[in-house]
Amino acid sequence: MLSTHYDLIDFKVFAHTTNTKVNQFIELLKDKEVQSVFKLLVENIIVISDFDILKRLSALEDPQTAPQLSENHVTERIPTANTRTEARACKIVERLKGKRFLDSKEIVNYLKHGIDEHLRVKEGQNVRKIKKEVLNKVIQLFPNMFLDKKKQGRREVRLIAPT
Repeated sequence: MLSTHYDLIDFKVFAHTTNTKVNQFIELLKDKEVQSVFKLLVENIIVISDFDILKRLSALEDPQTAPQLSENHVTERIPTANTRTEARACKIVERLKGKRFLDSKEIVNYLKHGIDEHLRVKEGQNVRKIKKEVLNKVIQLFPNMFLDKKKQGRREVRLIAPT
């Protein structure tokens, strides 16, 4: 439970706990360094959740304010592409503009059908290999983006935009 001061955590909910481990944990969370690590852990849990928390939150946003809130500044400086892989990577980043992430299915579908004709994955080409090369190139060209894998299930890869 966060207080009005976003850098302070409110522990009044746990004040009546008799469990010593919980009390030790609460004492640790009062330390600023532990709080920052804990916040990163919680953010990571939200991003990689199988419940698609980010997708659900973005669906709840007001459609008129959503593009302003989720606009990525990364796409403002897309480099010139020298290879087909780099060109595909730049197109994937353009596709990500205005979204929080692209999942594996969206990326494959875009590489097969949505991207420019000369960059499309042709019949007989290994789309999984091309997707992997393109995502590696995205990470290389745009270091503030990152990849994420689900912990369970099909372990699909998602390309996450910076916040």
